[in-house]
Amino acid sequence: MFKERQRCQAKAAEEAAKKAAAEKAAAEKALADAAAKAKADADAAAKAAADKAAAGNKAAQEKEAAAKAKADEAAKAAANEKAEKERKQKEGLAKSKAEDDAAIKAAEDKRKQKEKERLEAEAKAKQADLAEAKAKAEEKKEKERKQKEGMAKAKAEDDAEAKALADKREAERLAKEEEAKKSNNETGGSDKDPSVGHGNSKYHIPGVIGGADKYKATIKRADELFKMKRWAEAKTSYEEALTYKKDDPYATSKLELVNKNLAPK
Repeated sequence: MFKERQRCQAKAAEEAAKKAAAEKAAAEKALADAAAKAKADADAAAKAAADKAAAGNKAAQEKEAAAKAKADEAAKAAANEKAEKERKQKEGLAKSKAEDDAAIKAAEDKRKQKEKERLEAEAKAKQADLAEAKAKAEEKKEKERKQKEGMAKAKAEDDAEAKALADKREAERLAKEEEAKKSNNETGGSDKDPSVGHGNSKYHIPGVIGGADKYKATIKRADELFKMKRWAEAKTSYEEALTYKKDDPYATSKLELVNKNLAPK
């Protein structure tokens, strides 16, 4: 019994030992599994952290690259803008210079055109003045010609009228002389001209020495005054001529014309 008990106890002890060993092995396995799991979790966490860190680094790098690209783009845009601004400024300066040159040229062309127009106007005015002066000279010349023609015609008419009057006076004088001669012959008187040697005779011709020369000079002066239409002076001269040659037909006829011109119109 004892042996049985010992055997049972040994068996129980063996089973207990096996159980303890199994439990120990299970505990160890559980610990190993837990340790493996913890390690795996730690590795996973480390990997996740590493991945996260890598991802963060990548994002940072990408962000940095994007920022750099943006900065580069901004710098490039600024450079392009500056270059464009400088180009436009240069173009603007060139355009402004071209516009200034064009404005200067236009002003110079305008000045030259005005100067040309002024010179043309002056030349035209000068030609007009010359034409006007020529026309006036021609008009004056024509007027003087007509005036001379008129004066010549008037003189011719006056001379003709004076001659007609002188001829008439002479004819009347001759008729009177003839009548006087007939009367003398009928009464048995002298056949000499009664006008000669009788101071109170109507037909007495003054016998003053040099009277003929004075008459001619006075008539010449009277005719000149007559031509100038200085009637009052001409009248005085013709009257003076009649003192040198009484009843002179020419002086008498001219005196009548002078009196006609002096008469109120």
